Amino acid sequence: MNTRKFVARFYAPLVVGLGLLVAGTMLEFSEKDLRSSSLRVSVLGVSVELPIPERYKSEALARLVVFMVAGIFVAFGLSTDFSHHFPKRLKRDVFFDIEGIEKSLKVFDNEDRKALRFDDNWRASLKLYDSVVKEAFREILTAEGADDSAVSAIVRANLHSHGETSFVVERVSLLRYRICESSGHLDHRVDAPGVPSFGWRTEFALRPTVHDHLQIGFWDLFRGKYLLCPEFKQIFRVHGYSATKAMDHTVIGATKVITLPVPWIEKTIYLWREEKLGLAVPIAYAVYYWNA
Repeated sequence: MNTRKFVARFYAPLVVGLGLLVAGTMLEFSEKDLRSSSLRVSVLGVSVELPIPERYKSEALARLVVFMVAGIFVAFGLSTDFSHHFPKRLKRDVFFDIEGIEKSLKVFDNEDRKALRFDDNWRASLKLYDSVVKEAFREILTAEGADDSAVSAIVRANLHSHGETSFVVERVSLLRYRICESSGHLDHRVDAPGVPSFGWRTEFALRPTVHDHLQIGFWDLFRGKYLLCPEFKQIFRVHGYSATKAMDHTVIGATKVITLPVPWIEKTIYLWREEKLGLAVPIAYAVYYWNA
């Protein structure tokens, strides 16, 4: 993301526009100026001669012109397409430790948790998710006639993954956006004493939902944060084997997007949508590295 381009496109027009609004309220005219062939406009001791036809010369009209020009600059700044200032591809490191998940959850306020249908008893529910995932790995390895003892060596505190994802957002109207592409992969590996080296890839694909359509209000824009919560399908592929396992559950990528002072993306919390109650259970968190 080019910060200079964002400043030039968003902040510079706003500063000029707001400056003109202030200047418009401070314009000074004299009777002599209004009777002359040109109109002298003075702001803070600085004067400018404006050649204006006699029938159009008036203090009110001059102020109106300044206010209109100011409004054009302000509107231009506010019409910034924020999607142009985010990267299209991102690298990410993903972590699974309980302590890190708990710290990362602090970025979500009560309103966010309510919108996500957050599971307050998520630690207990997380054990169920882990058992589902491990069972999927065992099914793949068993189908390939391989040793499944490495599955038992998967421990959250020692697990770290790296991958890439696409993030393509398009603007459909002034403050409406749509996530039109978001897919990627994570590579995981477990190396534990006494068990075969065990690696696998998780592939994510955007699951089209209403959450892909973003209605950002002016208040959301100026408070500087907005919650994204697209949903994903995922497939497991164990390295070295042809079998795959498509998971029949939904993963939510809950991310706080920063709009001001410059566009940025905070950590993403991945949540598993538990089927029975439909509650969201945090399962991992990601830190992004931006690619050009």
